[in-house]
Amino acid sequence: INAEYMGSLRVAMSLQTVLANFEHHKIKQLFSSLIEKLVIAQPDEPLDWLIEKLAAPDVPKIVMVGPPNAGTDRIAEAVSAKYEIVYISTGRLIRDEIDRGTEMGLVAKTHSEAGRLVPDHVVIPLVTRRLEQPDCKFNGYLLEGFPRTLPQADALVSHGQYPDIFISMEVPLSLILAEVSDRRVDPETGTMYNLSKQPPEDFQVTRRLQVRPGDEPRQTEFRYNSFASALDVFKERFADTFYRFDCSSSCSANSSKATVMVLDQTGTGQDKVYHSQPGVLSAVKEILKVVQKVVAVPAAAPKRVVVCGPPGSGKSALCHRFVQEFGMVHISLDDALHRLSEFGTPLGLKVKEMWAAKEAGGRVPDDIAIATVQDLLDQNPDCASRGWLLEGFPRSAAQYTWLQEKNLLPEIALYLEGESPEDLCTKRLHGRRIDPATHKTYHIVSDQPDDFNVVKRLVQRLVDSEEFVKHRIEAYLTEVHPVTTTNFANILHKLDCTKTVDVIYTQAKSIVFPKTKLRRLPGAAANVRVSLYGPPCAGRSTQCRKMESAFGIVHVNPSVLVAAAASGNVPTKELGDAVRAHLAAKEEISENVMLALVLARLRMPDCRNNGWVLNNFPSTVAQMNALQDAGLRPPRLLSLSVPDTWALERAADRRVDPVTGKTYHVKLYPPQEYVVMHRLVALPEDEDEASVLARLDKYHQLMDRVRVMCHERDPPIVIDGSQPRKEVLLSIHRALSG
Repeated sequence: INAEYMGSLRVAMSLQTVLANFEHHKIKQLFSSLIEKLVIAQPDEPLDWLIEKLAAPDVPKIVMVGPPNAGTDRIAEAVSAKYEIVYISTGRLIRDEIDRGTEMGLVAKTHSEAGRLVPDHVVIPLVTRRLEQPDCKFNGYLLEGFPRTLPQADALVSHGQYPDIFISMEVPLSLILAEVSDRRVDPETGTMYNLSKQPPEDFQVTRRLQVRPGDEPRQTEFRYNSFASALDVFKERFADTFYRFDCSSSCSANSSKATVMVLDQTGTGQDKVYHSQPGVLSAVKEILKVVQKVVAVPAAAPKRVVVCGPPGSGKSALCHRFVQEFGMVHISLDDALHRLSEFGTPLGLKVKEMWAAKEAGGRVPDDIAIATVQDLLDQNPDCASRGWLLEGFPRSAAQYTWLQEKNLLPEIALYLEGESPEDLCTKRLHGRRIDPATHKTYHIVSDQPDDFNVVKRLVQRLVDSEEFVKHRIEAYLTEVHPVTTTNFANILHKLDCTKTVDVIYTQAKSIVFPKTKLRRLPGAAANVRVSLYGPPCAGRSTQCRKMESAFGIVHVNPSVLVAAAASGNVPTKELGDAVRAHLAAKEEISENVMLALVLARLRMPDCRNNGWVLNNFPSTVAQMNALQDAGLRPPRLLSLSVPDTWALERAADRRVDPVTGKTYHVKLYPPQEYVVMHRLVALPEDEDEASVLARLDKYHQLMDRVRVMCHERDPPIVIDGSQPRKEVLLSIHRALSG
């Protein structure tokens, strides 16, 4: 190990400690597996390929094999059921092909009836094709009975299915022969019996029983020896994930002393017992411990989602899809108010009267809207366990404040927008109809009911009339849109409402329930809390966003907090007034005000639960001490280092898209679309070299204060910011893992 490299990381450990750490975390096996897969795949971009592999869905890939007639199928099925992963039986795949009479099935039938192994050219396509199915990719799988030959093992690896766990159930030949000696099959029904333990009750059935093809002692011994020979290769081939369970006797050190397997499969706390076949002494406790290493993951917390967008943008249709697939609770303010207006209560009549005024644009007072949403939440106790979708709320700063006070702020905000939503939404709403009997929504063009009786009773709501819609959209754009886009700026995900509902839902589902979860690099702590410093034009904000994705943490940017506070998204009115006063006077935000904004953000649930990265903060000793007193001092400080001349060059070529606000570099990271490239403009702060130099000088003064904050004992870890973006992120990963 290079001593200079170790010193640069300020790691004071001996060679023995390092090797022990490598052994404990199985670093050798990790890199051995990655290099082996890399050699097989031979990708054009090896670095991107490795990053993708590390970021692949963390689903288990388990293989369980055993000699013929060892009973591995019962064990595999029970284990997969307990952990809700897909159970794949090679024997069943083959029998299904035989039953369907396919070409491969006919070949498999010929070999099976002769007591021979089904050839590789039949088995391999069946298995690899099954492993590519979506349920395996999403949930993981337990593959039983494959591989049995070296070509099958090679096929498993070449198809990117290197197992996380390879379980071998090893049983002596004598026990296998004892088991199959009494086994018989009914040729008419295909039912299996055991003459000594499970004989048929009907004597006529007993008379016609036959020895199953392949159960003759000579054939059983041949298949056993073939498997045993291949097993030696498997042990070497999958050495880093190979687990051997010796089931030869109940006193074996490698097996469980119990001959039964106990699993709570019913969900009621009552265990279901699976007796192992004679001679196969179940090592289930040990197997479960091994399997649990890769499949025991905490359940995802219920989601809290706000769905916003102009009237007619497709919010209800999107929410209904989530309800159908995930069982989330749909809370719609508009639907509730419409039902309320149909009743003759004083409140219902008041709502109906307000909606009758076209100029009102569908507005209702805050107290009515808040009370309605509160009632909906009270009426749906499943919100806490199933999660909820809040549609059409909040519509004002007061409603947002109510959510904040009730600790009901969402984790995700889905915003449906389009290039010209007015025309599209008007067309959608004008054609919308309601069935008054069921309150189900239809459209006269795109979604007509099949039942003619339903068609006859459809009605158009007053708020969907063309003239009314115009006022609704105007009210949304001038009042509701600023509230939602400003208050939910940190969690807002924009979706194109001009797309079909299928496309929108697919994108939304990937946001709310991402199928892929970026894995932390080995050794990187969960709930990362870190401050990242960097000079202007060094890519600091870009790396903060990349860290947000790679580590699942929250990017806390003080400048974004200031903008949000100026728009009213602030914990207290006094703090918002203070921010606006500084901005009106064209002054820098004071140290105390900035500290209050950051502390309030770090105390929010997403930061507490997931961790965070602070962008160029804290900037003074007082702020660092305040974070320390609040128990929020970042344990890690990172600093992007680039030469001043490099930063000046970056500033000269940096541009911003005035439409989206996205920043580009015209030489290194230009936009892909010509239209975007044509409208780029220089950032005001980058136009003058003197201003860039002043900002650089200000940053160097900041880093001097940071070093004072750290008392020179634990200064920021320096990251070379002049590397390509991916290399910078990898360096950050290594620093956080070290």
